[in-house]
Amino acid sequence: MRRALREGSIEGKGPARRRHIPGTLCPQLPTPINSLAMSAYWLLALIPFLAGVAVTGQQGMVAVTEHVLRRTARRVEGTVTGHIASREATYATLHPVVRWTGDDGVEHERAVPDTIGAHALPEGSRVRLLCTPGSPDSVTLDAPDRYRSAVLGAWLGVLLWAGALTAVLIRIATLLPEGYRY
Repeated sequence: MRRALREGSIEGKGPARRRHIPGTLCPQLPTPINSLAMSAYWLLALIPFLAGVAVTGQQGMVAVTEHVLRRTARRVEGTVTGHIASREATYATLHPVVRWTGDDGVEHERAVPDTIGAHALPEGSRVRLLCTPGSPDSVTLDAPDRYRSAVLGAWLGVLLWAGALTAVLIRIATLLPEGYRY
C-alpha cells in the first residue's frame, strides 16, 4: 500500500505534511516559520550589548568631565603635608593631604582623593593641582592618567557593544530567506 516517494513530493495532508528531501531515506517535516527566528539564547547578546553601552556612556562622561576640568581649572603648585586614612571599601586607603595657596592668597589644605597611592607621594613632595576658580574644595591632582583610562574604557565599551551588535546582525542575515540574502 505504500507508494514510493518521488523527489520533492509531498506526502499527507494538513499542516504536518512531510516533504521528501533528495538524498535522505525518510521524509522530513518542513521547517516551521517560527524555528527560523532567533532562539531565546540570542537574547543573551543583550548582556554584552547593554554592558558596552553602559561602559561607553560612563567612561565617556568621565573623559568629558576631565577634558572640561583641564580646560577651565587653574594649575597651582602644592606640597604634600601628610596622609589621611579613609575606609572607602573593606580596607583603609591613604590619601595625600595637600597644602596650596589660592588666587586670593589664602592657604588651603585638603585631602585629595585620587588613584595615586601614598607611596608615590611622600610627605614634603611637590605636586601640581587642578583647582577650579572660586571653589577650593574641588581640587584634584594634575594627572593625565584619569583621562587616558577613561578614553580607553570608552573605546573598550564601544568594542563590546559593536561586537555584540555585529554578531546579532550576522545571525539575522543568515536566517533571511534565500531571496532576501545579501
